[in-house]
Amino acid sequence: MATQQTHSRPLLGVVVFFLIAFGVPWTGWILLRRTMPLDHMFDSIRTYWFTAAPSVAGFAAAFAEGGLPGLREFSRRVLDVRTSPLPWLLALLLPLSAALLTFVSHPADLLHGGSPKWAGLIGTASLMNFFTGPLAEEFGWRGFLFQKLARRRLHPIWIGVLIAPIWAVWHVPLFYDSVYAHLASAVGYLVWVLAWSVVLALVVALAKESVLPSILGHWAINASAGVFFVLLPALPGEKQPGGYALSIASLVVALLFVAFYLWRERRFTAAGA
Repeated sequence: MATQQTHSRPLLGVVVFFLIAFGVPWTGWILLRRTMPLDHMFDSIRTYWFTAAPSVAGFAAAFAEGGLPGLREFSRRVLDVRTSPLPWLLALLLPLSAALLTFVSHPADLLHGGSPKWAGLIGTASLMNFFTGPLAEEFGWRGFLFQKLARRRLHPIWIGVLIAPIWAVWHVPLFYDSVYAHLASAVGYLVWVLAWSVVLALVVALAKESVLPSILGHWAINASAGVFFVLLPALPGEKQPGGYALSIASLVVALLFVAFYLWRERRFTAAGA
């Protein structure tokens, strides 16, 4: 009975999700853009409260779709801590590996970046950095949307590919006159989003749809460049991870992870045959 109720209003759940996930932040950001310049927006705490809309939308949509039973089932799944160490390790290390890979064209800089400013790592691990993106978004993108697409028996790789443009478009009010203002930067950003959307989808699949490892992964994606600024403070900004180099490195890491996931999947399938 509970399972039937949980999936009794799927269309309503989807409508509620997109109304909240997009309607609330887009309205807020557009209004803020009319009152302050972009640089000031990113310094204002008001901007970041709106980033919580996708996660709020995930829980609200689960309730709209299945009532209290649906909300309980959704919460149990996305907050499940009973996951193996593998998705946690991959979520943390893959973004750092992509940032490290950007040094392939200038590896000597890894040895001449100055003395690390270890105190700066505290800032990258701050509660605010875990909120703006990881906690604020993941219960929506990798929680509710992942589940909806998984129920259609889509492979996690394709789920990541499908979520990527939704995730990218969500950022348009913030980046329409910066990242999206030029074709080259827009393409680089979309490649970056696609790569990490696939990676996080596979992390969630390995975690049996728990969202907790992807929260760590989202934080690591956002913080990876900052970690190297802390570790190599003497390097100028143009030699730090970022830009097209980071987009390409992210795509390489994502493709390697896809290959590993498919190999692991075939191995377990063969073992169970």
